Amino acid sequence: MDNISGDPTWQDKAKHISQRYLDCLTEADLAGVLALFAADGTVSSPLYGEQAAAAFYPLLFGDTQVSRLKLIDVLSNADQRTVALFFHYEWQLADGEWVQFDVIDHLRFNERDQITSLHIIYDTQASRPALARQQAKKPRS
Repeated sequence: MDNISGDPTWQDKAKHISQRYLDCLTEADLAGVLALFAADGTVSSPLYGEQAAAAFYPLLFGDTQVSRLKLIDVLSNADQRTVALFFHYEWQLADGEWVQFDVIDHLRFNERDQITSLHIIYDTQASRPALARQQAKKPRS
């Protein structure tokens, strides 16, 4: 990450937290990813809607068999305490179907370097029908 606008300490922290976040996604590490969020942290997803991070990640990881991520770019703004991660995502759903797409995750941090909000931005043309097919296969309770 380039230190374009501010505190080099923030830049280092943002880089470390961003890499940890991507590692947790790849590993489906629920405890690890939730540790990065503030207690009231939220996620806004095109597939799952807006909800608490503590509710979102169990759903995502439950619908996932494999996640492969290739980081393309990282942009950060020290003044706003935000990071945008641009990456390619290969997602194998729990039923075995693969979808892939490019994603931008926009993360906002508090003064304790915890993620307070995450906005996930991507085209759901391939993933929405794949997830719907998987959910249709699940037994109804």
